[in-house]
Amino acid sequence: MKVYICTDDEQMVGATVAKFLISQKSNIKEEEIEIINEKNFNQLDRIKGKKYLRNKKWTEFQSDDMQRFTLLRYAIPELMGYKGEALVIDPDIFLVRDKLDELMPMLKDNALICRAGIQKGSFATSLMLLNSHKLQSWNLERIIDDLISGRVDYSNLINLRNCDLAIGSLPKSWNDFDNLDRDTIFLHTTQKVTQPWRKDLPMNSYIPPLFGFLKRDFIYALLNKPLNIGVEHPNPKISKFFFKSLSACISNEHITIEDLKMYKKKGYVRSDILKKIDENLLI
Repeated sequence: MKVYICTDDEQMVGATVAKFLISQKSNIKEEEIEIINEKNFNQLDRIKGKKYLRNKKWTEFQSDDMQRFTLLRYAIPELMGYKGEALVIDPDIFLVRDKLDELMPMLKDNALICRAGIQKGSFATSLMLLNSHKLQSWNLERIIDDLISGRVDYSNLINLRNCDLAIGSLPKSWNDFDNLDRDTIFLHTTQKVTQPWRKDLPMNSYIPPLFGFLKRDFIYALLNKPLNIGVEHPNPKISKFFFKSLSACISNEHITIEDLKMYKKKGYVRSDILKKIDENLLI
């Protein structure tokens, strides 16, 4: 089984930690785990700055949106030559405990398996096990054409609505949204505003409405909650898990202090990231 971690430059620190944890905690060889960066896919240049349909509204595809890598999920079967199985994850999804040997048997005859999304009838495509042979309809260039023309709504695409694929269901523990307990297999830090490495950083990401129709900026203003500036994760266990994992990454030379200094200079990680590393190296 091949593993692909989809990212952009801004989320590279998360992607690196994600790759490290899979290589350390599972039997998957490091060379079978690949980080793919949206900047290396010329197909995406065709949609940047253009209007596309999202939640039934025409929206401009921002070239600096933090989630611009999400379309890479649909490039994986083609990268695999439409053969074999591949696990695809976002860069903010981290392996907590190894049960990956249990994943392949769950695929069965399905085209893919993933957990259910939050909204009824939706699927969380941020972590999927794909049967590439059964996904020959997935072609990134064609999908981008469909988005630009309005034939496909991004919201339906990313949630796998209105598709005729055979989709199997994974328990939520395989893609645990901002929750870390004894059942969690993959932890997903879904909210950019509370990702542990992004405290005090401005957000530049599309913010979906609550329940599909309530504007978050209005609701968050009423609750006096931050929307566009990163804050500490409300669950200290999740922050501790991430920084211990990042510290282990450094100790095992998967990422360097110089890398973190560069990310800090570019505004990709919090200003006190080195202090957080020092705290966890001493634990």
